[in-house]
Amino acid sequence: MIRPWLCPILLGILAVGILRAQDSLPRRDYYIGPVAGYEIDINMGQIPVFRGSADCGTFTTGTSRSIPIGVRYLHPTFISPVWGISVAASWSSSSGGFVTSPTDPLIFRDTVNGGLREIPHEYRLTENSRMIRADIGIGYRPAERLTFGFGISAGYRLAATVTQTDDITGGTTRFGGGRSEVTMTEGEHLTHSPGTFGLFTNISYRLPLSKRFSILPELSLRYDLPSLLNERNWHSLGITAGAGLMFDPASDTVAPPPLPPQQLQPQQPPIARTSPPPQRSGAAAAAIDLYSVDQANNRLPAATVHIYEVLYRRRSGMLGTVYFDRGSSAIPSRYRMISRDETRRFAADSLAGLDAMRIHYEALNLLGARLRETPGATITLGGLTSKGEPAVLGRARAGSIRRYLADTWGIDTSRVSIATDGVAPKRSNEKSEDGRAENRRVEVIGSRGVTSPIVMERTRREFEPPLIAMDPKFTADAGVKRWNITLMRDADTIGRYSSLDTGDLTPNINWQITSDRAGILQTSLQAELRVEDSLGNVVTGNAKLPLVIERNIRIVDRNEALDSARERIIYTLLPFDYNSAELGQRNQGVIREIAAAVRNGARIRVTGYADRTGSNAGNIDLSRRRAGSAARALESLLDNRQVRDVRFSTSGEGVSDQFDNDLPEGRALSREVEIVIEQEMPKGIGRAPKG
Repeated sequence: MIRPWLCPILLGILAVGILRAQDSLPRRDYYIGPVAGYEIDINMGQIPVFRGSADCGTFTTGTSRSIPIGVRYLHPTFISPVWGISVAASWSSSSGGFVTSPTDPLIFRDTVNGGLREIPHEYRLTENSRMIRADIGIGYRPAERLTFGFGISAGYRLAATVTQTDDITGGTTRFGGGRSEVTMTEGEHLTHSPGTFGLFTNISYRLPLSKRFSILPELSLRYDLPSLLNERNWHSLGITAGAGLMFDPASDTVAPPPLPPQQLQPQQPPIARTSPPPQRSGAAAAAIDLYSVDQANNRLPAATVHIYEVLYRRRSGMLGTVYFDRGSSAIPSRYRMISRDETRRFAADSLAGLDAMRIHYEALNLLGARLRETPGATITLGGLTSKGEPAVLGRARAGSIRRYLADTWGIDTSRVSIATDGVAPKRSNEKSEDGRAENRRVEVIGSRGVTSPIVMERTRREFEPPLIAMDPKFTADAGVKRWNITLMRDADTIGRYSSLDTGDLTPNINWQITSDRAGILQTSLQAELRVEDSLGNVVTGNAKLPLVIERNIRIVDRNEALDSARERIIYTLLPFDYNSAELGQRNQGVIREIAAAVRNGARIRVTGYADRTGSNAGNIDLSRRRAGSAARALESLLDNRQVRDVRFSTSGEGVSDQFDNDLPEGRALSREVEIVIEQEMPKGIGRAPKG
C-alpha cells in the first residue's frame, strides 16, 4: 500500500520523466519560474460539536486561507500545437476552519441587575497546517496566450493542529480568568490525514514583458477527494488567484542560417499524366417491401398493431412509525439502511413489487427521499418508551433517526426536530408485552407531502404483432459493393441495417417493436434501400407502411384486472390507533383524495381489519366500526360534491391475516381499512375506434 506522503514524490518522478522526454522532441517554447497566490478554501463537513453526539450542533461549513508559493514548469505545445503540460511544486501555510452556533443558549443569572441573561457565544473548530504540494496537469491553448488546464494534485502535511473552542462573541461576560475563549475538552478530538489527493482546473493568460520574461496571471479551482480528517468527513474546495514570473530559456536558441541561393536546386514541375476515366457499365435496380408479420412470420393482410398496456397501480399508506427493541436506541436491522451513494439511485417506484411490510421497512429511506425532494418541508420525531425504560431513551431513539437522515440523506438537522413523549396520539395497553412493544417507537409527524401515501405505478406494454418485416430486392450486373436500409417515422430514424452488420442482403429483415418505441406508432413508417454496385452506381428503393393503432388498456391492482371499459382503484387507510375507530387527521386527508377520484355510478367496498390484541368478537366489532367511520366520511364528501348513484358496502373481517402479528409493525399494519373503487373508465381512455 502506497503511503500518502509518497504521492508528491511519485508526481515529482513523473514530472522529471516528462521533462527529460521533451528533450527528444522538436524544440518548442517552454517556461519556468516562481509562482505565488492567495487561496481561499471552502470547507464542507459533518463534524459533531460534542464527541459522539450530533444533537448539540454540527460543524458543516467554514473557510480557510493560505498563501502558496512555489515553482512551475510550463510547456504549452508539448503534446501538440494546442495541447501542453504543466508541472508545479509549492509550499503553503493555512489557517481557518469551521464556526457554528450552539443549539442550546448559554444562560446565567445576573446578580447585579437581576434575572436571567443569555450570553452570545459560538463554537469554533480551527486548523493550522503547513504542507507541500505537487500538481501535474494538461493544458489546452485555444489562443496564443490563453490556456485552460486540468489535472491532479497531491500533497503532504509537514505539520498540522486542530483545536476546538467555545467563544463569547458579545457582552462583558467572560470565562474564568477573563478569557473570552476556552478550549473544549469535551469536543471532538480530531487529527488531519497526512496526505491529500484531488483534482484541479485553471485558466491562465500569458502577458509578455520582454523576449525572455512574461507574467502569468491564473485563476484555479481545486477539490480534495479524500477527507482531510482521519475520523470525520471534511472536504475542501479551494479557489486560488495567483501569478507567476515565467522565463523562456528557448528564446536564446539561434536558428541555423538559410542555405545560399546557389545551393538550392530548382525543382522540375511534375509531368501530369492523365488517364481516361473507367467506363462504367452494367444495370442495377433496387426495391423494398414493408409489411407486418405474426409470430410465425406469416404476412398479415393489414398493418394493424395492437398495443396492450397494463397499468400496475398501488397506493400504500405510510405507517409513520419506527419500532425499536427493548432498552435500545439503535435502529433495528429489519429496517433497511443504505449508503450515501445508494440514495442517488433510490426511487419509490422500485418498491412496486414489495408487500406492505417490506415497504414499511423502507420508511426511513422514503422519508429521506421526500425531505430531499421538498427542501422547505420539516418533520417532528416523537420518541416513546415502554414501562420500565428510562424516559431519556425516547429522545435517544428519535436522535438515531435524525442522525441517519443527516449522515446518509444529507438532511439539515434544523429541519428535523425532536419532541417530548407527549407527541404520540395514543399509547397501547402496557399490561401486555404486545402493548409495551408498540410503545417502544418513534412517531413521525410532518406535512402531508412528507407522510402522504406512497403511489407506485408501472406500465407494461405488449405488441401484437411485435414485428415489422422488410423484404429488399435488387439486381446489379456488376455485383453489390455495399447496401443499407433505413427505417424512419417522418424525419426520425428509428432503425438502420447495413452490409457491415449482416453481410449479404437477405429477405425478411425484421424490426422488433419495443415499449420504448411505442410513441413512434402514431403515423406511417417509411423504409429506404440504398445499393451501390462494384462500379460505383447507386440505386434506391422506397416503401411506406400506414399503421392503424388499436389500443387496449387493463388496470391491474393486487393481481386483479378489469377490462378497458372499467377501472379499479385500491386505497389503504393507515394507521388506526390502538383499540380506536377514529380516522385521524392523516386518514381524513386520504379520504379527501379518494372522494376526488370517485365518479357517478361507482361501486365502493369498504373493509375494516384489526390486530390480534383482544377477543375475536371484539376485533370483529372494532373492524366494522373502522369500516363504518371511513364509509360515512367518504359518503359525506361525495354528497357535497354531488356525485350520484354511488353504492357502498361495508364489512369487518376482524384480525387481518396479511401481516405477522408477532411484530409490532405487523399489528400496526393490521389496523387498516381497505377501500376498493370500481367505476367506468374516464372518457378518452379505453379501446380506440378503428379507422
